[in-house]
Amino acid sequence: MIAILLSVAPVVLAASILMLGNSLLGIVIQLKLNEAGIAPELIGATMSAFFGGFMLGSLYAKRLVGRVGHVRTFAALAGISAVAVLIYPLVFSPPVWALLRVVQGFCLAGLFTVMESWLNERSTNETRGQVLTFHMSSYYLALCFGQLMVNLWDLAGLEAFIMAGILVTFSLVPIALTSTPAPEIAEVRPMALRALYACSPLAVVGVFLGGMMIGAVHGLAAVFAQNTGLSVFHVSLFTGAVVFGPFLLLWPIGRLSDRVGRRIVLGGSVGLALLGCLAMIGLAHLGASLPALLLLALFLGGTLTSIYPSSTAHAFDQLPRAQYVAAAGGLLLFFSAGATLGPLLASAAMGAFGPTGLFGYEAAVAAVLLGFLGYRALQRPKVPLVQPESFVDVPPTSPAAPQLDPRHQ
Repeated sequence: MIAILLSVAPVVLAASILMLGNSLLGIVIQLKLNEAGIAPELIGATMSAFFGGFMLGSLYAKRLVGRVGHVRTFAALAGISAVAVLIYPLVFSPPVWALLRVVQGFCLAGLFTVMESWLNERSTNETRGQVLTFHMSSYYLALCFGQLMVNLWDLAGLEAFIMAGILVTFSLVPIALTSTPAPEIAEVRPMALRALYACSPLAVVGVFLGGMMIGAVHGLAAVFAQNTGLSVFHVSLFTGAVVFGPFLLLWPIGRLSDRVGRRIVLGGSVGLALLGCLAMIGLAHLGASLPALLLLALFLGGTLTSIYPSSTAHAFDQLPRAQYVAAAGGLLLFFSAGATLGPLLASAAMGAFGPTGLFGYEAAVAAVLLGFLGYRALQRPKVPLVQPESFVDVPPTSPAAPQLDPRHQ
């Protein structure tokens, strides 16, 4: 196992460096727009543009890889993404920044397609869970540290943008120098989205609504925190807690879903997320202490992020292995669509009700999903857990969904 982990270490290192840069850039964009007095609705639209580009990338990146190969694709997309990062400080304009977010979302989809192809190539059914856990542990730690790095520079300067560009560019090095052979990407017959819904309505609705919640909280958590009176340092701690929560909770939640059933664990996660959102609203209005906010942010980050993998695992429990790739691609599209829509609706709620409108929106979406879970429980018997595929801890925004087994990306 150690030999396998060492063989994928360059890929995991590249992913970690890449996410450090993207995480730093994401919080800088939110804070800069908010400090400039940009309306929450426009900030939400700018942040959601990333997921629109991500959707396009998940559709077309595989064609690019098949045409020019893994290493060249990675080099080209990392270069384009780094250029986009360096354009931000040159033109302060929400529409231009939204366009740059589209470009970055497209590039990130292709970059993760390349990297996660390598992970699957080097893992087997017996080792895939450990390989992906290694990958995702590094992924979430990088997201967390990227949020904290914002404290190293004054936001009025260009240093944060420059460092984000350096990190994105430097992610090229481990991939360019790795001796691990690039995998071949086989042609996959697509599965109709309508057929996917007919197979598992709960999975489709779960990933779509889960995307709406994850896209909103990741795109607007910094705006919420800053508008509730937190300093930039405390904002970074808050957003860092949101992305560190999955690092702590996804694995135990996934193991529990393997043992007691997907629907039970999914319902529990959604219910706890709903209560957590209501608690966050109450704490914000009461002016709660920072430790209380951070603890709740950790909890919400873990429970909200678990909705997507629990939903996809529910679908894979009912599918033959031959349909995994096509179904995973379809589920990723539903997730990306939800993640694109989420920041738009959440920012409108913030514009109408203030900063706590973000978690009011989250609670409303969670309530809808909880209601749909109850409806499906009455419509269809519980899926028996006969040798279920394990819940795999992979990030919901990861673009290589068609490749990973069994969750999504």
